[in-house]
Amino acid sequence: MAPKIGRSRSGSRDESAGFRFIIGWYADQCDGEWEHEFGVKIETIDNPGWSVTIDLVDTEAHGSLLEFSTIELPRRGWIGAMSDGERFIASGSPGAASEIDQAFEDFIAGRALPSDLGHGG
Repeated sequence: MAPKIGRSRSGSRDESAGFRFIIGWYADQCDGEWEHEFGVKIETIDNPGWSVTIDLVDTEAHGSLLEFSTIELPRRGWIGAMSDGERFIASGSPGAASEIDQAFEDFIAGRALPSDLGHGG
């Protein structure tokens, strides 16, 4: 079997954005102590897609809650996200990395997850 080469899906949010906000947020939390006990876990899932778990303990977002919600993305699949106050947990289809990143950014900013995520909203 030949190796698969990454491809871009046109007509969607900038896929190159990936997990940029999450990466920057993680770097901001690293203070010589936090990163030894807490962190960010990004994995693939067999649906296929992404699973992202972000520790919120000892951050400004600690205690922030988000009821589980799912968002259908046109031509891109879906994402689901929630927070129990200690962790932000999200998952999504393979092309939804930037939408997961946006959902976390919205969560940190105290914004509700938009129902039109991925529509440029």
